[in-house]
Amino acid sequence: MSKKKKIEPLTGEELLQKVKELENLSKEEKAKACGYYTVTKNGIERVNMMKFLNALIDAEGIELDSTAHANGRGGRSASYRISVQSNGNLLIGSAYTNSVELNKIKETLKWAETIARYQLDNPNFQTLPKIKSQEYKKVKTFYQKTADISPEKRAIVVKRIIERAKNERVQSQNRAVG
Repeated sequence: MSKKKKIEPLTGEELLQKVKELENLSKEEKAKACGYYTVTKNGIERVNMMKFLNALIDAEGIELDSTAHANGRGGRSASYRISVQSNGNLLIGSAYTNSVELNKIKETLKWAETIARYQLDNPNFQTLPKIKSQEYKKVKTFYQKTADISPEKRAIVVKRIIERAKNERVQSQNRAVG
C-alpha cells in the first residue's frame, strides 16, 4: 500500500487559482486539496480549516489586524455592516467594521465579497414566487378627527380599553392583563 505524499500548503495567487478550479467541492475538500491537513499517528487525515481560511484571507490581501484602540480604551464603539447579496434577498456575505475611513470600508467590502465568493449554494433555499404587478385599492389612512383628539382624551380611551381587557381576562403572550 503506497503512502500518499502530503503536499505543501498553497498560498497567495496559487491558492486562489486552485480554489477556483475546485469550485464544485466542499470547503473541507478544497482545504485538503490545497494542503491544509495533517495526518495523525493512526493515519487519519484532519483538515485544518482555520489555517486554510486564514491563508485565503491573506491571499486576498485583506488586513484583519488593526491598530485601532491604540489608546487602550475599551468599551463599545459604533460598527457598520456591509452585506453582499446575490439576488436582493439572499444574504451570502457580510462583514463588519467600526471605522468610517474609506480605506477601511473598502477593506470590509472586500472581506464581505471574499466570504460571499466561498459560500456554497443552499439547495434547501426557496425564494418567494414571482408575482405580476398588482393594483391596490386606495386606502384612507389619515382622519383629521383622530388627529384632533387631545392627549387627555387619548389617555381616557386607552384607560377604558385596559379596564375592559382586565374585566374580560384578555391574555397577551400567555399572561393575563393586570
